[in-house]
Amino acid sequence: RNLPTHYVLGSCFASLLMGTGTSTLFVLLFCGMSAQVKGGAMDSKCLLKGEAFFVCRVNCGPMKAQVLRANIHSHGGTVCSVLDHNVSIVLFDKSCEDNPDKMSEVRSHLANAKDDVKLVSSRWLEEVVEKKVWKEPVTFSKTESPAGSPSHKRDLMALDEAPEDKTGNAKKIRSQSDNPSTKGTKELHEDADAKGEASSSFQDPSAPLPAVPKYKPNSSRPPPPLSGDFRSALQRIVSNPDKHADIIFIRTQAAIVIYDAFPKAIHHLLVLPTADILSVSKLTRAHLPVLRELHRVGLHVVAALRSEGAEGFRMGYHSVPSLNHLHLHVISADFRSPCLKNKKHWNSFQPPFFVDSMAVQEEVERTGTFRVEAAEAEEKLKAPLRCHRSDQAECKSLPQLKQHLEACKLPVAEGKIY
Repeated sequence: RNLPTHYVLGSCFASLLMGTGTSTLFVLLFCGMSAQVKGGAMDSKCLLKGEAFFVCRVNCGPMKAQVLRANIHSHGGTVCSVLDHNVSIVLFDKSCEDNPDKMSEVRSHLANAKDDVKLVSSRWLEEVVEKKVWKEPVTFSKTESPAGSPSHKRDLMALDEAPEDKTGNAKKIRSQSDNPSTKGTKELHEDADAKGEASSSFQDPSAPLPAVPKYKPNSSRPPPPLSGDFRSALQRIVSNPDKHADIIFIRTQAAIVIYDAFPKAIHHLLVLPTADILSVSKLTRAHLPVLRELHRVGLHVVAALRSEGAEGFRMGYHSVPSLNHLHLHVISADFRSPCLKNKKHWNSFQPPFFVDSMAVQEEVERTGTFRVEAAEAEEKLKAPLRCHRSDQAECKSLPQLKQHLEACKLPVAEGKIY
């Protein structure tokens, strides 16, 4: 299946010159050479061809799972929605490695998989994708090994990390960091401030929300003010909302919903918390009530707009936002707008750079934070232009992509739609 075109042409040419018998030797030779293709650099679109992966939130967390799935799709692999006999590789991340209980849970799910399924660290996939060179994965043991046993140590050393990093020490350190008795005075004050800020800024989740007005298209709204520092524009709105009444869609005690000044779709709104939260990178578990309230307000808006005939919506956050102050994007999945002008605009609203609202909540609840490598995230903005409704449709330019989108009627292939 990975036989390069020039090998096939070469074998055909040999059969013409030397007859069928001699050409058989050439075909065998070419096939032998092609079998080694996975051992060296190759076309990234075929890098994972033939491999079927299982990636789930339990194994990797919602945000990491989203990134891994995107990498698998773009390099020719298949992502299975259930762990069955089609799966050849089950991935897990570092949070599982550091947690024996979680590893036990992952192993327990392998009962329905085929006998030769491989349990592999997600770092193997990241390395293969980065270097664009296939290498056989190091497989973790699929059965439970007693701590300290030789097989347990082999499991730990397989990932080239010291065994002491894989014992219960990491778990113990984490539990100490969550224990108020082991924290310093400054840390306790910071935790209390964050919890106080979060709890005082959101309203009862059962409280009624205001009626949603008719959406005004960008052409009927006044141009956005361009004075002042661009990055702090949202902070100025939250600090003095009355001054910006013309761009406010609805308001609640906990959130302000505004029109995006440069919408990238027919409908594009931002949900801002009234709490002072700089960015997704500053989130802690204390902010979970705020995240849930932003999500609730977003769903309220989406329900009203869809009842008016709007398409499905994405709701999420940029992994590296360009504006200060946390903001949830509520954007229709049509992506039809004159403000959508370049590859960066397009990719910033596609996974994995664009992270679903629920995935952010689950990641913060699971790990206590939301960490993103800025340089790695920025690389995602340089990805090829692909239709979000068909992973296979790659376009050379944004005008070509927009033309394709007008004709494409397939359902959205990747990322949650509300």
